[in-house]
Amino acid sequence: MNPLTNCLCILVVLAVDFNSSNSETPAICPGLNGRDGRDGANGPKGDPGVRGEPGIPGERGNPGPPGKVGPKGSPGEKGIHGVTGPTGYKGEKGEIGVGLPGGQGQKGEKGSPDVESAKKTAALESRIVSLEKNLFWIKNALLFHGGKQVGDKVFVVTNGGEENFDNAQKTCREAGGRLATPRNAAENRAVEGIIRSQGDSKKAFLSITDSQVEGTFKYSTGEIVTFTNWNPGEPNNNKNTEDCAEMQSNGKWNDIPCSEQRLVICEFQ
Repeated sequence: MNPLTNCLCILVVLAVDFNSSNSETPAICPGLNGRDGRDGANGPKGDPGVRGEPGIPGERGNPGPPGKVGPKGSPGEKGIHGVTGPTGYKGEKGEIGVGLPGGQGQKGEKGSPDVESAKKTAALESRIVSLEKNLFWIKNALLFHGGKQVGDKVFVVTNGGEENFDNAQKTCREAGGRLATPRNAAENRAVEGIIRSQGDSKKAFLSITDSQVEGTFKYSTGEIVTFTNWNPGEPNNNKNTEDCAEMQSNGKWNDIPCSEQRLVICEFQ
């Protein structure tokens, strides 16, 4: 209510009061708006309410997109063997193949001595004895001409000329032997003695190379070298060109280019 209306109501009340003795009906006028009251104190906590009945589950939603593939699991235990299946039908008989020659038959009984066979056997034995004698004389001749024997191996120098590695190998091969290959200290000393007999500055090729794998020297038979007598610091493959080996007059070894010229010492066994 605005202030003007309030004033009018006050005047009416006064007028009514003035004439109250002459009227039985009191005057009514709305009162002024009072201030809002303060909040009351908090009341005591109420008892918990009764839990309601569970609602009806909603409809299941659409499946979401597939997730990433997980890590591979550890293998499971081996399963039990299944039941063996039935035997299959027997196939048709194949065609007859081409036969191979049969194996050697059983040894027959020993026959009676044959005079002719006995003569041949005697002649063969005599030939073997003759060859052994010839070999003995050949070895002696080789030793007489500066050769040296170690066990059943004989080392012999050729005519004293010098050749490259390939030609040296060829010379010994054509003579029925091969280029000297010391495989122990005794054989190394034998070859050393032959080189000294040719002069203190002489050197001879050995039948070993590392032409296939650098640093891995092998005999002419393809075996890896098992005995060595290298000079200190050798082999060093100087300038990446040294694939062959020589023996010096002191018995020590050194790697050199295969194109160098050296003495040819062959071995026979």
